[in-house]
Order: sequence, then C-alpha cells, then structure tokens
Amino acid sequence: MSEISKTNWLKGTSGTIILGLITSFIYDFVKEKPILSTISSIFKSIWNFIYQILDTELKIWWILLVVIVIKIFQKVSKEYSKSKKPSLPDNLKNYVKDDFTNWNWKWEWNWDGDKNKWVIKSLWPYCKKCDIKLLIKSSVYDSAMECPKCKTRFESIHRETDDYDGVKAVIYDNVEKNRM
Repeated sequence: MSEISKTNWLKGTSGTIILGLITSFIYDFVKEKPILSTISSIFKSIWNFIYQILDTELKIWWILLVVIVIKIFQKVSKEYSKSKKPSLPDNLKNYVKDDFTNWNWKWEWNWDGDKNKWVIKSLWPYCKKCDIKLLIKSSVYDSAMECPKCKTRFESIHRETDDYDGVKAVIYDNVEKNRM
C-alpha cells in the first residue's frame, strides 16, 4: 500500500471517529438522558478495577513466583518449538536460486510451524549480468526493476510471470515435481 493511500485511510478513519464522538456529545447535550453515560460508566468501572489492582499490597515472593513461572514457560516452549522443527531436506538446501523471466531469483527456506511445511522467505530478483539484488523503482504511472551496478532497467514488472506470488508458485511446483 502506498504512503498516499495509507495517509488517506488514516485521515478518513480518524475523521469518522472524531465526527462520531462530536455528534454523540451534541446528541447528549440536547437530550435529557445521555447515551454516553453508559460509555462513561464502563470507563469508570475499568479505572476502578485498575486502581484496585494497583492499590493491592504485593509480597516479593509473589513477584518472584510469577517471574520464575514465566521463565520456565518460555524455556519449555522454546525447547518444544526447537524439537518440532525438522531439518531442511537436501533437495531444498540446494534449491535456493533459479532463473525465471528476466531475472535470477534467490530465496531462503523457512520452517512454518503453523502450516507444517517449508516456505519461501526473502524472495528477491537479481540482475542476470551482475548478480546483484535489483531495486524496485516505482512511480504513479509505472513500476520497474533496476540494477544498481549496471543500471539495466527492466520495465513492466506487472506481467503475470514477474510477480512474486507467481514466482513462488513456480518454485513450489518445481519442488513438488522434482524439477530443480
């Protein structure tokens, strides 16, 4: 998402929120039974709850016990996640670059525990002449890749085969069909 659309989205969202609050205050001011009294009582209840927690006398052994339990939980979860990660298969160890469309592509493999499989990480196009990571040069009207060394410019990166998802799909297909 471009910076312009992020700012427009932020302005629109914050403007809507502010306008909603202002209209609620005006409505409450005009009516006898304010709507915001419910919201006000919710905030007061939350504040009272936080105040009661902060006002409680703490014993040092409580704090130490909580810290020790947290540390034990972190260590156990770290060891568990280490034990679940399989080692990278040999066919993936060697398959970290390939040639698609106008560029050489390089990537790394990363274990995704949620999907329970190896996924592509840090996919990036490299110049065929210099073997240097290409830079994305984009404007409102077009996008292109440019080599910082030889200044070769590759126009029209929006073709089907030049997008990252398409390249990932081809890489996964090559792995699946053993065409590496």
